[in-house]
Amino acid sequence: MTRLPTEVRRKQIAEAALTIIARDGVRRFTAASISREVGLAEGTIFRHFTDKRDIIGAAIHFLDGLMFPADAPAPPPAPLAELRSFLAARVALLRAHPGYLRVLFSNEIGQAAPEGAFDLLGSLRQRSVSTIMSCLRRAQQAGDVRADLPIETLFLVIHGMLLSQVFSGPQLERQLGFCADFDSMWQGIERLMVVAPGAAPTA
Repeated sequence: MTRLPTEVRRKQIAEAALTIIARDGVRRFTAASISREVGLAEGTIFRHFTDKRDIIGAAIHFLDGLMFPADAPAPPPAPLAELRSFLAARVALLRAHPGYLRVLFSNEIGQAAPEGAFDLLGSLRQRSVSTIMSCLRRAQQAGDVRADLPIETLFLVIHGMLLSQVFSGPQLERQLGFCADFDSMWQGIERLMVVAPGAAPTA
């Protein structure tokens, strides 16, 4: 097997750990399961990490990098365009890695993760909430979102859409018989909240 740099191996192991935790839960997260996922001997895994808690911490940091990539392009200047871009990235992440964002809401991971890493999960949730709320407030102040709709209500609609994708997207699609693609979801949200062209914002 090719000998890869430590940072590459750490990233592989962290990604594998996140996949296992998202798919099977923390209780089924073992050195053997990581070994099978990555294709490394268990002894090799612990050359790169101190213990399982250390690996879980790396998995959470890997999720941080997926949700808020350091090399992400600057957001569009218009708040609604920024919101659309943010939500599209979230849905794309869910489509590419079903189950990853469920880790954000896992109670059991709190007992298995290092303290700092568990705090990071809370920070990721809060950053997501703050981003959505900020976009909505700025769009409403600019007159692009109906003034008669409370921002908190709009947030709940959008957050509910994301949570449905996190916890039951494929099941809902099978039950309802349609594919809930992002463009369709966004168009529905726009019709609810956006001021129609030529119409005066409702006070």
